[in-house]
Amino acid sequence: MSAGRRVLMVDDDVDFIDAAKLTLEAAGHEVLSANTAAEALALVRERRVDVAILDMMMEEPDAGAMVADRLRRRPEMERIPVILVTSVTEKTGYRVEREAREWLGIDVWMDKPVDPQELLRAIESLTDE
Repeated sequence: MSAGRRVLMVDDDVDFIDAAKLTLEAAGHEVLSANTAAEALALVRERRVDVAILDMMMEEPDAGAMVADRLRRRPEMERIPVILVTSVTEKTGYRVEREAREWLGIDVWMDKPVDPQELLRAIESLTDE
């Protein structure tokens, strides 16, 4: 298990961040949180992160994809694993296929509601060395 990772969580749902944060911190991870794309991008300019968990729909319908794109464009951040958590499938019935995930720079797509333990397993599978 890869404990001690710095995880960036970006979601406008504070309850989701709080619930997941409890699980991740109990597993030894440090959690940085933001509620908007702008806050997330400011955080990653200041602090290194090992994995990013992004909500797709925040202040803009594609805010999470925009953050993932910005991470992929910066050489020092392009290898940060990205987990996208979203209710897009529930609200629209649309599910992003593997090719689109690669194009968007997303390593894992998770439909909300997300079990915090499932999120923890995804982080560990992406960051185990």
